[in-house]
Amino acid sequence: MSRLPRPVILLTLLGVALRLALLLGAGEMELERDEAHYLSSALRWNHFGFYSDQFRFLWPPGYPFLLSVLLDTCGARALFIARLLGVLASASIGLTTMLFARRIFSERASWIAGILWCMHLPLAEYTTSLLTETLFIAVFLPTLYLLFVVAQELASGHGTAPNETPGRPPTSRILLAGLLFGLSLYLRDVALFFAPILALALAISARGRPLIARCAPASLFLLATAATVLPWTLRNYEVYGRLVPIGSTLGENAYRGLNARYANSDLMDMEAIRAERGLEPLSTVQRPWTRALATDRQDQWARGIRPYNTIDRLAANVELGKQFALARPAWFLRSRLQTVADFFAPVSYFVRHAAVGRYTGPLGRPLMLKLLVPCATATTLLITLCGILGLFTGLVGRAQLWFVGGTIAYFTATALLISHSRFRLPIDPLLIVLTAGLLTGSWRAAAGGRRALALGAGLLIVFFWWLNAPMSHSIIAMAMEHTP
Repeated sequence: MSRLPRPVILLTLLGVALRLALLLGAGEMELERDEAHYLSSALRWNHFGFYSDQFRFLWPPGYPFLLSVLLDTCGARALFIARLLGVLASASIGLTTMLFARRIFSERASWIAGILWCMHLPLAEYTTSLLTETLFIAVFLPTLYLLFVVAQELASGHGTAPNETPGRPPTSRILLAGLLFGLSLYLRDVALFFAPILALALAISARGRPLIARCAPASLFLLATAATVLPWTLRNYEVYGRLVPIGSTLGENAYRGLNARYANSDLMDMEAIRAERGLEPLSTVQRPWTRALATDRQDQWARGIRPYNTIDRLAANVELGKQFALARPAWFLRSRLQTVADFFAPVSYFVRHAAVGRYTGPLGRPLMLKLLVPCATATTLLITLCGILGLFTGLVGRAQLWFVGGTIAYFTATALLISHSRFRLPIDPLLIVLTAGLLTGSWRAAAGGRRALALGAGLLIVFFWWLNAPMSHSIIAMAMEHTP
């Protein structure tokens, strides 16, 4: 293995230092709803000795278990230590982002990717919270990189001479990738259905080899992943009588996303704060397209109460959501377009937290916010537009298309159910990689057809921004303490 260039190491350390500064500057932040759920689950586990579901959903146990251990060992400092672990884990994200850029594009692209990773506040801000995003990406992204390297070696027949049978796949790397992927599911179950897609990508990358040689890497990865999640799957079967790998949140998301209202989770609790400040409701600044998505309240369906088994209750919610959507196909298509627009909107959790006054330390001072909110918005606009342009002009070969393009497509698809900028976080490092490639020449090297596709995708992103522009402007202005 070649040594890492010094600029890559220095940029990783710089990014970690900046995230530590954000953590120290954020002050004592009041816990939000999901953070409080994680903490209450950890406290119950710590006190009663078992993990209970959250009634409306069954979250994976990894993060509550970590918080439970920290509460047991660190006491009152447990929450700060948990955030500090997120800061340290972010080094994995930055390093892997630069390794992706170097392997796909060039050394110079890896440095640009490192600088963008350091500067991108919407990604860095999560190290100040008790949410799982940072730890999940810190485990998931190296998994993706390991499989990407293996796929490239399988595609090129690395290590074999002409007229020889292709060598054996790198078993240790595949096993490690399966283990890491399984561990990432213990933090967030959103990537569960991505496992067969990754396995298929490995098999396709080995095209030209014998059938068994094509299937072996994919099967090994799936077996390693299954072995990692099997203990908790069996535990869920013992408790609920259902084979549920890791967790289940689909039913609650169906209630929020396939119901008689427009629900953007980024706007949670923001209307009450705007009313306190004498600002007009966000519902009045939305475009008519968005306002029209709120169907009659009498059409709203309630969460399933019976059966009392959480897993069956969540499955009942999914069925109710499907019936609601099938009865309103035009509403469904329009609302899914709006959720994609929300997914790519330039409003991030950093801007949202600034708008609601969540930062109580130096980070929340007016001068800091007037400097950092435009920076956070600008980097989001930059990596979203340039990343999408780079997606169509910079990726060459099956491995790049499947592992980079496929990941972006998968996590974009997961956002079709409910509006939430948190769902964009796993693809932000890859958008940074593609932006770095675009800035170092991928556009010039692309064929005319690829450029045309890229321009079409770029115009679609601009349309999404226009669709959300009034609401985004109001939230950004609110964050900077201006009047919208």
